[in-house]
Amino acid sequence: MASLRLYKPKPRELFLVFLICIFPTHLWSIIGFLRELPSYLLRLNAWEIVSIFSYAQVIILLDTLLLTVIATILTILLPRTWIQNRFTSQAILIALSISLWVVFIHYQNFLLGKLPLDEKQFPLAWSISLVAVLIALSTLHLHFSKFEVIFSKFIDNIKILSGVYLILDLGCLIVLSIRFISLVL
Repeated sequence: MASLRLYKPKPRELFLVFLICIFPTHLWSIIGFLRELPSYLLRLNAWEIVSIFSYAQVIILLDTLLLTVIATILTILLPRTWIQNRFTSQAILIALSISLWVVFIHYQNFLLGKLPLDEKQFPLAWSISLVAVLIALSTLHLHFSKFEVIFSKFIDNIKILSGVYLILDLGCLIVLSIRFISLVL
């Protein structure tokens, strides 16, 4: 019986997957914060608003770590021929697809009114559509070099913005540290 040999990603590959996972999670968090900002402005002071934003960003950073771990595990479980020299881009495809499908969960109540599904059918439809999209994107990724080129350019552009988000997270950690110290003293 042949042993199952799983791909072992390099730390640089894992960091790049993490860096790209920052983009959709942080973007969604910032959009949510901006949606609530007018009500915050009416009843909170600036320090409280900055604190709320910082809490949200730090929690999203944890979500990003979880997304990175899930995408990495799913990619490692793929056949080695699928990830041969393409671990990073394959993991990023999985992470971005999952991120987009989580948006559908967020808007589940709205979608249930528009789709011919009830609450019990939605999780199954969601899962089947996610798997179908993952298979379609992986096939495109494996068999069309032009897709790989376009996707690589997309990743290069997102890396810069994700780096800005990571610096923002560092600032948010500093804000929360100051807030914690001021509460303790």
